[in-house]
Amino acid sequence: MTRRSKIPRQTPLTDGDWVWVEAEQAVKTGRIRRYGPFRIVHVKNSIVTYESPIYPGRERSIHVSRCHRYIVRDGTQPHEEALKYDDTYFVVEAILNHRVKGKRASVNSIEVEVKWSGYDETTWEPLKGTTIRRLTLVQEYIANKPELQHLKL
Repeated sequence: MTRRSKIPRQTPLTDGDWVWVEAEQAVKTGRIRRYGPFRIVHVKNSIVTYESPIYPGRERSIHVSRCHRYIVRDGTQPHEEALKYDDTYFVVEAILNHRVKGKRASVNSIEVEVKWSGYDETTWEPLKGTTIRRLTLVQEYIANKPELQHLKL
């Protein structure tokens, strides 16, 4: 008679959980590289769909075997944690103001003042770039400004 070890079973992943995602190939040293954390949008059978902080609004699907649960500590922003050490991407902390270049307020003529996470200075970014337009912070800012309500993002 064989004895089964009492290894606690991990609960299955569900929508809204945070996960690390394993890279498809190991790096040269043979170690497995993990990316993330990412928020799970949908789980169906063995396919996990998650959203990337690099491309807001875009979703990727992978097999559940490449996902590892990420425990979110109180007071942390997982997407910000994921991008903190990546020099090629910047995290928007807040939208402070806006200005109109030209006579009419359209998506192509509006710039927003962006406060970047980890930096003291702010920059003016055009709304015509789809990456800025897709950010939840920008959409919330526009929703709270009556003079910008007519914009279609």
